[in-house]
Amino acid sequence: MKKLLCVLAALTCAINLAACGSSSDDNDSGEEFINLAGTSDNKQEELTLHTISRWLTREIWNDGFCDISWYVKNGTNATGGELDIDFLLDNLKYSYSKKAEYDEYINSLDDSIEIQAQLINAWNKTSEQIDILYNKVTSEKPRPKDATYEFNTDLYIQYHDKFEEYCNEIKDPAFK
Repeated sequence: MKKLLCVLAALTCAINLAACGSSSDDNDSGEEFINLAGTSDNKQEELTLHTISRWLTREIWNDGFCDISWYVKNGTNATGGELDIDFLLDNLKYSYSKKAEYDEYINSLDDSIEIQAQLINAWNKTSEQIDILYNKVTSEKPRPKDATYEFNTDLYIQYHDKFEEYCNEIKDPAFK
């Protein structure tokens, strides 16, 4: 029985590798392969509302502020696992370095279109909260299970959620 399970597991892995792997010649979609370092083989990822939204949720919230909040309260990451705060802060620094470009992109949208004006407003409020929270963790390193360390993400969440909502409504943004 164990041999059969091992064979099935090996076949599943082989099928997954074959299905997921492709050479650059097989990629007719025009999309570039993004490697684990976050850069493409031939060019940087195209800057879109989706790109910014994904960055905001994954890099800033999930891999940054959310884990920091849990670390300060519980001494763990958001899923209860061990957290290397120095590693997290180093990665957050890299992610934060993209923010100026994203600020510029969002503020270049045509604000005479109501939904885009709302998106710009939500972004600017979110961006301000990113600055506040980032400056907090870089000026005073978070400490595990420290009730005196003030790290309030409530406004960030409020503004982020509204920004995400507007991003989902705008399919083809217009620029000034």
